[in-house]
Amino acid sequence: MVFLVAASAVVMIGRDRVDAATSIVALYQMNEPGGATTLVDSGPNTLNGTVGSAIQTGVVYSGATGYQWSSVTPNLPPAMPERLALVPSNPLLNPGTSDYAVEFRYRTTSDYGNVIQKGQNQTSGGYFKFEQPSGFMTCLFKGSQGEQRAVISPVATNDGNWHVIRCERSSWGLRLFVDGIQVTTLEGPTGAISNTAALSIGGKSVCDQIEITCDYFTGYIDYVRIEKQAAPPPNKPPVAAFVANCVELTCSFNGSTSSDPDGQVVSHSWTFGDGSTGTGAVVGHTFAAAGTFAVGLVVVDDDGSPGSTQRTVTPSAPYDHDGDGVASVVEGTGDADGDGVANYLDVDDDGDGVATLVEGTGDADGDGVANYRDVDDHCVGVDTSGHCKVDVDGDGVANYRDVDDDGDGVPTLVEGLVDTDGDGVANYRDADDDGDGVPTLVEGLVD
Repeated sequence: MVFLVAASAVVMIGRDRVDAATSIVALYQMNEPGGATTLVDSGPNTLNGTVGSAIQTGVVYSGATGYQWSSVTPNLPPAMPERLALVPSNPLLNPGTSDYAVEFRYRTTSDYGNVIQKGQNQTSGGYFKFEQPSGFMTCLFKGSQGEQRAVISPVATNDGNWHVIRCERSSWGLRLFVDGIQVTTLEGPTGAISNTAALSIGGKSVCDQIEITCDYFTGYIDYVRIEKQAAPPPNKPPVAAFVANCVELTCSFNGSTSSDPDGQVVSHSWTFGDGSTGTGAVVGHTFAAAGTFAVGLVVVDDDGSPGSTQRTVTPSAPYDHDGDGVASVVEGTGDADGDGVANYLDVDDDGDGVATLVEGTGDADGDGVANYRDVDDHCVGVDTSGHCKVDVDGDGVANYRDVDDDGDGVPTLVEGLVDTDGDGVANYRDADDDGDGVPTLVEGLVD
């Protein structure tokens, strides 16, 4: 596309516009009727401003309704703040470090004046402005640390026609568009811009025309639109989920069905309700005993947000067909004592006359053979800790060496294996053979 500037031919290669910012911060359509005193923001944030009394509103020109600024010498005293449309400072209007864009439609025949700005050269926190020296629109952004970038249109726009000006600031640099065509760019950062100055339309807001000129604008403005990089949506937490499957005391847990609506799950942490923990999407755990346990899963997504869930599992003890306290799967189908009854169905696996339930799975004599399979374990009961007893009367002599196992004064040989009182304890181990409440030791052998 060819533009003519000062009778010289300047060839510009039009490039597709690349929006640096797309979320509207403020939109001033400037279509208020004549005499309006409020600059109305029809955008999402209602950042309304005031209209100076010297600005004509409701002016129609070439089918557009806008504001008109009458002709004035821009830099002669006195200052005329009534020529300004001002929007009070708001953090949303500050570029910060975000991508930022200002777009407006205007017409003028003058070759001077500041159109829009937020802050001035000495403003703390940086500033931006649009001015048109000699009719060539200039877009300037200056960061809080003094970083500055400015782009100047190679095309004069003070020809009295409507023109759309758009300047985009991004981390890459500045891009200037005239009537939808990118006309110039400048690479390089401008730094963060955040000040407390008002957004001023029509000139500077802090000036006295003596030491600081006001650079008042003359012309028409149809609309002003300010855009900013859209804030990323808030992170959505992950959803924890798992399935559990238990076979007796061993359970498997699969948390791979957990999900994250806006990312991915990066970790799985488990608590099994018995003080044990685990990690990983799929884990297994063997419980020490049957019962009901609250199993918890916490997942974390790629933004560091957690999600959790909990459910109960009820692992069961291994099945015990004969009820002897030893799981059938442990006893097996063999026949340890050769009595023709498989171990898992035999209440006395080793055939020593003491029930497996009484003997238990310990190893009383330390020979490496569990009591319930050891015909020489000398286990005749359990103590208060549930361990096999090997010295019933506590006289320090093991039962198999003790001629009076129960210490009742009647030799084991005399008492024998009968159970006179039917209490389930053979006489030779029963301190009260007849169950009359009087110890055998007191009763003696008299008739």
